[in-house]
Parts: sequence; C-alpha cells; structure tokens
Amino acid sequence: MLATWEDSDESSSDGETQEEVTQLALMAIEEEEDNVELSHDELIVIIEKYRSIVSSLKKKVKCLTIENNQLKMTTLINEDKSKEEKIDILEKENDSLKIEVDALKKTFLIFFLIVAKS
Repeated sequence: MLATWEDSDESSSDGETQEEVTQLALMAIEEEEDNVELSHDELIVIIEKYRSIVSSLKKKVKCLTIENNQLKMTTLINEDKSKEEKIDILEKENDSLKIEVDALKKTFLIFFLIVAKS
C-alpha cells in the first residue's frame, strides 16, 4: 500500500484538530475558573469554614505543645532519677573501695614492720 499525499494530510489534520480541540477546552476551563464569582453570603460561609478550621488547628497545636512540654518534663525527671541511681551505685562502690584501701594499708604496715624487724 502506498501512502498518498491526501492520506498523510488527513492524519496530520486529525492530529492538529485534536490539539486545537484540547487547547480550546483548556482555554474554556481557564475562563470558567477566572469568571467564578461568589456572592457575599457564599464568601462569608467560606470564611467561617476556614476560620473554624484555623481555630481547631490552633487548639490542636496548643494541646500538642502542652503534651510536648509534659513529655519533656517526664524525660528530665527520668534522667534525674537515672543519674541519682548512678550516683548511689558509685557512692557504694567508693565506700567499698575505701574499706579495701584501708585494709591494704594495714597489711602493708604489718608487712613493713615485719621487714623492718628483720
């Protein structure tokens, strides 16, 4: 089959027609969007709707801020308890080491005295 001038011309004109129709449809949609006019009452309803949304979001932010602060305080308290526990453990270890050092001092003193007598 041979493609003639007319066949190729029709296919390109169909593509151009489709493109033109698409462009016209997009232009019509844009014009409709630009020409949207709302009455005063409709604007008030929309404003009230968004005002209530903003108000509820502000309340949510306030609640989340309070919750966040409580969690921070809880974390600080837990950290303090953990530090206090570590301090207690270290103090006990320090006391036992002091006792051990005192025992070693007595042992060395006895050893030194024995060596000095000999």
